[in-house]
Amino acid sequence: MAASLNGFVVLTSSMKKMLLEKGIAEEKILVSPDAVDLASFLTNKSKELLRRELGLPLDVKLVTYVGQLEALGKERGVGGLISAFKIVESAYPNAALCLVGGPKNKILKYQAEADKIGLTHSIISGSTPSRVEGLTKVIFVDYIEPRAVPVYELAADVLVIPFPWNERYAYFVSPLKMFEYMAAGVPIVATDLPAIRDILDEKTAVIVKPGDPADMARGILKLLRDEEAAAFLAENAKELVKNYSW
Repeated sequence: MAASLNGFVVLTSSMKKMLLEKGIAEEKILVSPDAVDLASFLTNKSKELLRRELGLPLDVKLVTYVGQLEALGKERGVGGLISAFKIVESAYPNAALCLVGGPKNKILKYQAEADKIGLTHSIISGSTPSRVEGLTKVIFVDYIEPRAVPVYELAADVLVIPFPWNERYAYFVSPLKMFEYMAAGVPIVATDLPAIRDILDEKTAVIVKPGDPADMARGILKLLRDEEAAAFLAENAKELVKNYSW
């Protein structure tokens, strides 16, 4: 059947490699990763104004993950991110972790994980946000409409892709959030997976070991402490993403 097809469009270079190993001719394979609507990230609003509108704290550095907490019943590395943030918070108290996307029935599990390690937390609704108190260390935001995603990303100081190492995330996923993060012009911490490496490298993000909260904390702290390096990576990523517009 494969021999009779005119071609294959795949998301990642790993998927192309698998087809090559099955004897598919290279000229029949096109690697076309996900992309982003760059216009969605154009705004004249300041980070402070965006946070006021969202009910997010103004006087802290926001480390943000945007996306559902779990997918297809499997974790997306958010538990490890919470553990990493405990290390971050101990070394850099003027920071908060913002986990956007819920859904609400999954938030309870991760609230319990925050409780275990002594991180205060609160939930706000994405549709009717209320002001978060300054002492909150982990902010859970329930499901938001897709059109609101860029606003939360633009309001962040650091954006994180915490995916664990498994076959799906390593080889078969080209995450929309990666391109959104790049378009937001906010520095990125991402786990070291082949599918991530298709797009990001050390010139566009801080790359950390998957499943290693200590290394993730190291990456987050680097961006919080070194504004010049953070700006360099964010600008490079924002320029690169111009090649990945819908």
